[in-house]
Amino acid sequence: MTGSDTTSRAAAGQPPASHATLVLAESFPAAPESVFAALYEVMHRRQTRVSPGQATVVVEAADFRVGGSERLRIDAPATGPLSAVRSYHEIAPGARIVATDVMSAGGTTVAVAMTTIELEGHAAHSRLKVTIQLTALDDSDRGDAPRLVFEAVLEELRDRLGAPKRTRRR
Repeated sequence: MTGSDTTSRAAAGQPPASHATLVLAESFPAAPESVFAALYEVMHRRQTRVSPGQATVVVEAADFRVGGSERLRIDAPATGPLSAVRSYHEIAPGARIVATDVMSAGGTTVAVAMTTIELEGHAAHSRLKVTIQLTALDDSDRGDAPRLVFEAVLEELRDRLGAPKRTRRR
């Protein structure tokens, strides 16, 4: 966002940006390389996913490489319809992915996030940590979209890798 965008939002009486850091972590009974391969498959197939929070996510286009990007369409009761563009900045197979996401509603940017996915472990066990640093540009729940997307990804990874299901927290 440019300085003039920030100024025009403030001048238009829009709410100030809100910031959050979200951390999701999961353990899997598999080597980091296997978890990374499953993560790639889950994140980049062009199918609809439904998360525990009932977010529908459609991958419209994917280019998983440093400098590549993907387009997502997200719809959830908490967020309404959103579009997102994810850009990849670092990919270290079996270890780390760093990406940024820009989420829009009706052509207006509503949230920006930097996401770091880290994997560590050994031959029979891995721990995956997703850290999302989020800036929401309005006062709606639309900034919750990255969490909903990654909860859906983690649910599919649990299914693929034989990890125990989580009970939903309310």
